[in-house]
Amino acid sequence: MHGLRFLAGMFFLLALPASATAAPETMYEGMVGTARVVLSIEENEGEVSGQYFYRTSRLDIDLSGKIAGTTLRLESRTTGDQLVLTRQGANLTGALTTSKGRRLPVSLHPAGVPVGLPTTCRPS
Repeated sequence: MHGLRFLAGMFFLLALPASATAAPETMYEGMVGTARVVLSIEENEGEVSGQYFYRTSRLDIDLSGKIAGTTLRLESRTTGDQLVLTRQGANLTGALTTSKGRRLPVSLHPAGVPVGLPTTCRPS
């Protein structure tokens, strides 16, 4: 009976899709230059993929690249834009270089986290 449970458990694990074991998606929001953006990324064994969009257009722009230490290097095949981001605690900072060579500062924080609240505000 225990052998049958073991086999049933193994079958269940093998039947799971590969994506069930992938790293969770992380959402960030913040600024690229003066524009508000939302970024989502997934990391898996040194590889990074995801997308971002400008809040004004809400059109997804694909991203893929690599992570080394605290640095993420991402590129969009769609636009040719390149992002180089560095982790600073939970935040990401860096620069976006457009396909035309324009360089814009990037500042991102985890989505849903209040930013700029006075230190006197405490959860009740």
